[in-house]
Amino acid sequence: MNSRIHGRRLAALQLALCLALLAPLEQAGAAENDDSREAVLRAAYLYNLCLFVEWPAQTYPNASAPLVVGVAGRNAFLDVVVESMKGRTVAGRRIDVRRITSTAEARETHLVFLGFSDSAKNVEFLTALKGLPVLTVGDSREFAAGGGIVRLFRDRSEEHTSELQSRF
Repeated sequence: MNSRIHGRRLAALQLALCLALLAPLEQAGAAENDDSREAVLRAAYLYNLCLFVEWPAQTYPNASAPLVVGVAGRNAFLDVVVESMKGRTVAGRRIDVRRITSTAEARETHLVFLGFSDSAKNVEFLTALKGLPVLTVGDSREFAAGGGIVRLFRDRSEEHTSELQSRF
């Protein structure tokens, strides 16, 4: 009987030790999971913005041309946007998601997410896109003040929201 109790205590101690060692990994996974969920939510915002914006007909080279969504500055987010928009259409047009590395490429989009950590890079792109029919979206604090049209952010209550510039 004593050996059975000792064996159970030893097993419980081993389990507790394993859980204690795995707890930091679980917390890191939870943080990563939160980041992943936030990225998916932001990608959904981008898609929904596409649904509510009507671009001038001349922004498309022909009647079957896709709606072009670009992601600049955040390669990991590009994968999330590609996956979330796969197979979707807007106003009968397929969505083509592209990695944007230059202002010239950004000019060829209908919607571009600017996710540069360097605010000067965001300003460079916003300046190059000023006056063009490109919906600019970002999430940096100074994005809207720098000329961006839609800023995605979390407010104090941890709800996702957006800030829309009224320049249309």
